[in-house]
Amino acid sequence: MIKGKYTKKPVDYKELRAFLFTPHLYDRVLYGTAGCGATALALLTGNHPWDIQDQNKRKAHYSDRFMIKYLNDHQFKTIPLSQKGLNSNTVVTYPVSSDHVLLVSQLMAKREATWVIYHRNLSYHNFETGATDKLDFLNKPILTAYIVWSLKFSATRKLSGTKSKIKLL
Repeated sequence: MIKGKYTKKPVDYKELRAFLFTPHLYDRVLYGTAGCGATALALLTGNHPWDIQDQNKRKAHYSDRFMIKYLNDHQFKTIPLSQKGLNSNTVVTYPVSSDHVLLVSQLMAKREATWVIYHRNLSYHNFETGATDKLDFLNKPILTAYIVWSLKFSATRKLSGTKSKIKLL
C-alpha cells in the first residue's frame, strides 16, 4: 500500500459506506477467465466482462489508471487509500469499515498481482466469493487500495459535503 501523506484534518470516510451494495455476479466458469480487472469492474458496474476486456485492448494487465478511469467514466467515485492518510488521527481510529466497498490490488505470487473487491467480510475475485480472513492482507500484501462509492450504494442517495473533504479521483 502506498505510504501517502499525513493530512492536517483526518478524513471522515463514514459517508462513503455502501449499505446497498449489490455485486453483479456472472457465471465464474464462463466469465472468470476474462481477467481479474475485467471481472472486478463487471462486478461493480454490471457491464459485461468481455466488453470491459475489449476496452482494455485485451491486455492481461489492468493498470490502476485504467481501473479508476473506467469507474469514474461510469459514475463511480474512487478514493485512494494510503497508510498515512488512514492514520492521520492523533488517537487510534478505524476509518474504514466492512460497510465500505474496497477495490484492492494485491500481490498474489512473484510478479503476479490481482484485483479483489471486499465488502462486508466477503471477497470477490473472478466472480468467486469467499469469506475474508484476518491474514489476507499479510499473505497477499496490498499494492493499492481504493474505496469505491456510487449513489446506487447509498442509503441517503447523496454525498453531503464530502467532496470538499476528500479528493475524488
